[in-house]
Amino acid sequence: MTCSTEYAAGWCQNTVDNKWGICNEGEWATASLPTGWVKIATQVARPVKAVTIYDRACDEQVLTGHLEFSDGSANIAFGALENTGTTGLKITLPATKNLTWVKVVIDTSSGPNPGLGEVVIE
Repeated sequence: MTCSTEYAAGWCQNTVDNKWGICNEGEWATASLPTGWVKIATQVARPVKAVTIYDRACDEQVLTGHLEFSDGSANIAFGALENTGTTGLKITLPATKNLTWVKVVIDTSSGPNPGLGEVVIE
């Protein structure tokens, strides 16, 4: 797991901790930047058919972003995430991909420390 920045040490790991929906608990946030990214990697390629993204449960909101993939296939753009962090945005890939990493990129946001509550890779 790597992140572009972290609001506080250790927050990057929170994007895959199975916790979301509570402000400042189990969340990743940028270090006061409007954009940023989280990259979730595995040792060996695994089949991926969907990615579900949860926003932080705080006032900040991800307005637009995109997914990048280790196989070099086309990025997939997404719109605003549900702002309470309790309902994820599920992005189903056009076809199952064998991937070693997925990167979730925040392109635009509101608030001082945007980020993600959770990323679930299926």
